[in-house]
Amino acid sequence: MNPIKLNSAEATHHSLHRWPNNRLIVLWSFACSIFLVHPVWAAGTKRVIFVADDKTMSWGEGYYRQNPMPKDQFVREADAQNFADAWNKLAAGDKLIVLAHGTKGGGGITLGGIRRDGFKRDNEMGGGTGAGCGTAYALPKHALDNIMIDVKSCYGDADPDGEKPATSVAESLRRMNNGAGFMVTGSSVAVEMGFRVSYKPNPPPLAQKAATLNCLFAAATAAGFNGPGRIKAWFQSMPYPTQQSTINSVLQACRDNGENIVDGYNFTYLEPVPGTASNAAIADVASGTDDGVVTGGPIEEPDVMTETPCDPTCPLVAGKCALFGSPEGASCLQDTALSECTQLGGIWNEDVCVPAISTWGACVLTLMVLSSATVIIMRRQSAHM
Repeated sequence: MNPIKLNSAEATHHSLHRWPNNRLIVLWSFACSIFLVHPVWAAGTKRVIFVADDKTMSWGEGYYRQNPMPKDQFVREADAQNFADAWNKLAAGDKLIVLAHGTKGGGGITLGGIRRDGFKRDNEMGGGTGAGCGTAYALPKHALDNIMIDVKSCYGDADPDGEKPATSVAESLRRMNNGAGFMVTGSSVAVEMGFRVSYKPNPPPLAQKAATLNCLFAAATAAGFNGPGRIKAWFQSMPYPTQQSTINSVLQACRDNGENIVDGYNFTYLEPVPGTASNAAIADVASGTDDGVVTGGPIEEPDVMTETPCDPTCPLVAGKCALFGSPEGASCLQDTALSECTQLGGIWNEDVCVPAISTWGACVLTLMVLSSATVIIMRRQSAHM
């Protein structure tokens, strides 16, 4: 059977007639190819949230638990997991959120209860931030595209001495990936984490509010907290999610005793943010004391509670006296140089470190001098012969 041949006009008409179907096939193929090829869609973007084993860091975890995304994965030191576990979960297009203590001024991060000089590649000598906080945390180097890391640590992206060789924790992470679109962000100041509480119902009747505060006041006192603000201090001593369950249990016990108290408390965890400015408006609205009807006088109400968890400055950073222009500058630098000189076995002489010579070194040096002198004498004698 011979194939049907179309002239040019008929072929054009035939193609135009079938274009709507062809167009749908082409567009569908194009969309599928992008989905399969593009790393973000192919892998399925997820957030990996690393949480150090710390009360305040758990409040940051509370924020991400209350504001979830579909593919969130939590890596918690409290569950015997470590930062390497979080790092190894990353795929192209993912975001890693790091909730861990940072050091004042930058250069250090606390992982597994150990202070670290940031991060370095496996088998790399030295590496890290060079701030003197400890050994840098070793990781395998990635080559993943479109990775974003957000370091929610105090001074996570602060250069501790403003110059080389020390650098920030975020910068040490930037060296850890060869992929395209790799981004690391962090704070140049302290990071604030916290939560706010509200009554159920809110606001409650005044008598019910007073009975509730009396209940919490007694529980805080029994837990060992005294003085003004004991309810707040008690609340702040607890990690997420213990706060909610503990407070509700206390309120239920008071309710079982026939006390007319509120139905409960809502705990809302705040997004970890640099400084205190972002949550200032909430604090201004919510802060205050009770109206004085509570037994024993006014009791400070629990409302907004925040902390800026920062570890002490790294030793080398403090030793350089470079943090924000330390007024002790010259004397601190001299003391540091003297200390380093002594550690090296040297002698500090008029601002100069003179290397100390051991007994064996002195003997070797003496022999070298005597040998040189003998050679010189022998040469002179032979020259006169």
